[in-house]
Amino acid sequence: MEKLREAMPWLTDEAAVRLKSTPLSLAWLREHYLDESAETIAAVKVPVLILHGEKDAQVPSTEAALLQGLLTEGGNADVTAIVLPDLNHLMRHHPEEPNLVYRHLDEPVDPRVIDTLLDWAAERLL
Repeated sequence: MEKLREAMPWLTDEAAVRLKSTPLSLAWLREHYLDESAETIAAVKVPVLILHGEKDAQVPSTEAALLQGLLTEGGNADVTAIVLPDLNHLMRHHPEEPNLVYRHLDEPVDPRVIDTLLDWAAERLL
């Protein structure tokens, strides 16, 4: 929330209330600016797999540990967080430094993602 406020200093609490009462197509901004996502996340009690790419330039991989902490502090006993090396936001192999230039769009999702999903699900379902 603090980073959002830093990025958009013009979006004060008063401005958010005004936006909420307008017909503008800003539903996402209104909902996410006013939402207390930590409370929502802490309420999740089903098994959770947090799978993150280490080279994700859009959502830092440190968010995986943050989410895991919120879930476990909220009482969720089955939370797994895995950060896979050299994967970007699209879960594709990205050996370069993290950036928003996705040169790997024609490549499939990294096989480690599929393997991790299958292993995690099999542990819980079989």
